[in-house]
Amino acid sequence: MHLPIVIFCRLNRDYYSLRRSAVSLLRELVTCCRRNQRLLLQEHGTAYKQLMRDVLASCGDHPTQVDLFEILYRCAKVLGDQVYQHCMDAQMRGLLAQLLAKDGAELDLPTELNSLVVAYNTGLRERARWVGW
Repeated sequence: MHLPIVIFCRLNRDYYSLRRSAVSLLRELVTCCRRNQRLLLQEHGTAYKQLMRDVLASCGDHPTQVDLFEILYRCAKVLGDQVYQHCMDAQMRGLLAQLLAKDGAELDLPTELNSLVVAYNTGLRERARWVGW
């Protein structure tokens, strides 16, 4: 499997609609097949890391961020916490670990993902304030 779609996910803000669609497609590929999760990380690990580190923080688009967090969640369920260690601070790693520990029967994934995005963006604003943005 080749995932050139990852490249489209990293487009700048001017192409937010195309980027949103590319991230949504990547989410679908990851959601429907565990093999795709492994391939994404094993064959496209560098692009995956850049996607999560750069696009998640800079896209300014809530639906795209929700999709990226779902990719993180789905991959981490199968492959463990190394999936998100590189792109999350300690607080977000803790929140993701709590989500991953929840039983599927008690999980409302869309609500949980929205909460993660809110917490993530709040953390971005706090970090930006200290850096002087």
